[in-house]
Amino acid sequence: MKRIALLRTSLLAAMACTLAVAGAAHASPESQAARFADYGTPGVWLTKHEDGTTHEVLADASPDAARRPASSIKPLLALIALETGALAGGDEEVPWDGRAYPNFPHWEQASTLTEAMASSSESYFRTLATRIGRDTLAEWVARVDYGNGMLGAQAENAWHDGVLLITPRQQLAFADRLRRGDLPFAPQHMATVREAMRGGDVDGTAVYGKTGTGLRRGDHAGVGWYVGWTEGGATDAAFVLMVALEDSIDGRDRRVRLAHQLLRDTVQAPTR
Repeated sequence: MKRIALLRTSLLAAMACTLAVAGAAHASPESQAARFADYGTPGVWLTKHEDGTTHEVLADASPDAARRPASSIKPLLALIALETGALAGGDEEVPWDGRAYPNFPHWEQASTLTEAMASSSESYFRTLATRIGRDTLAEWVARVDYGNGMLGAQAENAWHDGVLLITPRQQLAFADRLRRGDLPFAPQHMATVREAMRGGDVDGTAVYGKTGTGLRRGDHAGVGWYVGWTEGGATDAAFVLMVALEDSIDGRDRRVRLAHQLLRDTVQAPTR
């Protein structure tokens, strides 16, 4: 308990110096700082609104620090697969890749895109990456200007091996482009992926997003992502939540709840 209290104090002190806001917010900086402090880990919260204004909460972490994308890359993988024909459509049932996933037995079955996005199925997206192929995937990563634009030797490990890295600001840019349909993919493919990312509502505002979890590996710090956008509120907005993970998983449901709390703070719900 003493360690948690010290961490909370440290995070509050750090955020007092690093909270930056451009445009109107709907909660005080202190209340947003308290949310991160209660969560108990350093992190970053970024939003970009329809009118171009941005909002940042930097909880002892940098928005320009590059980390592995982990499963937050899966919307991009789906877009590339649809565009190249590696995936026939969102309704195609991609078979289980035959690997054992003892902690995630629900991955050991055929899935559609919506199902795989919701469960973050490694089986499904490893299969897509293998179908796409390393060279084609590398071409599209560079074309989209995703992260540092680099790719390792194996397509199916691209989001974990630490060669491809992305910053919170770059994540925000990608989410905003997908929200607006400003990516080099067919409109129908972007619409399919956006719909597969639908993740419920926050006070009547639709939320679309994808989590990503990468445990500490070698020199690469652990990271937890939640990247997406809102629709139907007073202002549509792209958002990025990044939390630093140390030796254990924080639980993506808990991370999504934190993002929803921060969305209530920074994105006004629609007028009823």
